[in-house]
Amino acid sequence: MQDGFYKPKYLDKKTGQQRISKVWWSRDPASGKRVSTGARTIEGARAWLEDRERCVNNPLYLASREAELGHWIDRVIAIKVEHSAAGTVNMYRCKLGHVSRIFGKHSPMSVITPTTIDRYIDKRREEGACNNTLVKELACLVQVCKHAKREGQYAGDISALKPIGFSSGYMPRKAHLDQGDLEKLAAVLKPHELSAVTFIVATSARLSEYLRAVRLDVNHRSWLVRLRGSKTALSARVVPVPTPFRDLLLTALPAMETKWARISRDLPRRCAKAGIPRLTPNDLRRTHATWLIEAGVHTALVAKNLGHVDSKMVERVYGHPEALATMGVMEAQIALVEKHKKASKSGSDEASAGAVAE
Repeated sequence: MQDGFYKPKYLDKKTGQQRISKVWWSRDPASGKRVSTGARTIEGARAWLEDRERCVNNPLYLASREAELGHWIDRVIAIKVEHSAAGTVNMYRCKLGHVSRIFGKHSPMSVITPTTIDRYIDKRREEGACNNTLVKELACLVQVCKHAKREGQYAGDISALKPIGFSSGYMPRKAHLDQGDLEKLAAVLKPHELSAVTFIVATSARLSEYLRAVRLDVNHRSWLVRLRGSKTALSARVVPVPTPFRDLLLTALPAMETKWARISRDLPRRCAKAGIPRLTPNDLRRTHATWLIEAGVHTALVAKNLGHVDSKMVERVYGHPEALATMGVMEAQIALVEKHKKASKSGSDEASAGAVAE
């Protein structure tokens, strides 16, 4: 016997000889009965006893041992289906799919610990996942733990799950088209490809929104375009097309019904052929935002066109005006303020003169 653990003797029915069990036994703190720990090493047996004692002393931990991870993943996705946009639901399904695959959907909630999170990150990195992806997966998993904890089925410290110093390391792209690059790109595109590029630049459509767009969504009399978005609550929207983009929208209309299905794969190749920097469909969307900001449009209005809740994403990711364009906007605003000051001073002088005359 060692620290309350022992290996019982038993009679081998085949040989009739007495043998010693290879597995350590102990007294179960929950039932008080002598039971097998299932462990062949004394370390494993001690871990078993520690776990059983936690179950006895902490009902919440016991509940987390009985609650399955897969059940709570399904619960969270069901909540997102009811309250969130389709794009958000798809993101949760994708990210939590990796969690379920690696941890196992039938694993208990108690399996989610800082140590297992570290192993999960190592595994996903071996599979090629970047930190930006892992941050999103951990955020979805934290939501699962929060919902389970709220109903008393997760005992872990949620604040300790994220590794210290772990961040996405995400640096937003700044690539976008200028007028010269757009002309070069247009020269190497087929009609339906040019339609895709000009439609996205003119309207700020996401790739999925472009693929859903039909000719009836465009009203070129009022210059309004309906975008059938689903990523967020504001994605389904009507976008005004200001003057600098109207010619592009007219260019997009003739071949609009023929979609460029492989634009994500083919656009970088077309850019290489045109001799311009590599672009993605989202860079075309960034072009729309950048051109508006360079024209002096307020970021709140740009965000509304993009289908964002506020202007934070515009300022961080989408709006990257060139220095000369930024200076032009500043000069225009300074001139406007100076004009307002002169008008105010002139009105004040006239009022003073009138008072003296009286």
